[in-house]
Amino acid sequence: MRYWLFLLGFLLAINLKVFAEEGGTTAQFLWVPETTIETSFKAQMGVGLLDSPGLTGGRGTPITNYFGVNYAVTPDLGISIGLPLAGTLSNGNDDYGIGNIQMGTEYVIPLDRLSFGLGVNLSLPTAQTRATLGVSTRQFVQFVDDQFAVSPYVVLSYVRDRLVLSIDLGTDLELFTERTAGIDRFENILFYDGAAAMSIVQNIWGTIEFGGFSTLTYDQNMTQLFAGPGIRYQDHEISLGFHLLAPFRRPSRDIIDFITACEFRVLF
Repeated sequence: MRYWLFLLGFLLAINLKVFAEEGGTTAQFLWVPETTIETSFKAQMGVGLLDSPGLTGGRGTPITNYFGVNYAVTPDLGISIGLPLAGTLSNGNDDYGIGNIQMGTEYVIPLDRLSFGLGVNLSLPTAQTRATLGVSTRQFVQFVDDQFAVSPYVVLSYVRDRLVLSIDLGTDLELFTERTAGIDRFENILFYDGAAAMSIVQNIWGTIEFGGFSTLTYDQNMTQLFAGPGIRYQDHEISLGFHLLAPFRRPSRDIIDFITACEFRVLF
């Protein structure tokens, strides 16, 4: 009997591998940079659970949104623009507002199974204090008030048999338009991420992402870490993903327990 089970498992594994390789798409993530250049529209909606009523006066849910457009200038060069938003919904005092508008560019160098990317993002000082909850997420500089941020990064991806491994490293160079207590006019942050994705069956990907940032020059230096799994449907026209994001260190962990994010992309 066990031989028949072994044979059945072997045939099923072959079948899944064939289905996975017929998909023809590349892995996509919630926040980790990708080493593919595509023209697309992206929309994200995240809701979750606030850790304590201290932020709003009542327990409730954090809300995060992101709307962006990526444009492939060439197959190896892309530009992007995006608008993040964040807020809270509870039985207490709630706020919701826009973050810092982001503009970016990325150049990708494909190297057989490896892909190497160089990118930079620019955050403009458009954030409202009503979106302050966003600083408790992985996208820290998207919600810091009164700052320009230039964020260069490098990203490396490895693909083998529909398994994708990706890592990135970068820095946020913040220039503040106003000086406040505990913050100089110039601050520096180091950020880092890793991700893995597996094509389960045709057009279905399972993902896991982890990463964080460390404030290097702030008066009160800190390291924040985030992680979570996801599942995504992808074809050559649309992409729909569901992801779980949770902070693992204070103070973010004391504000947000978790966020469940839905992302929708239209590819052109």
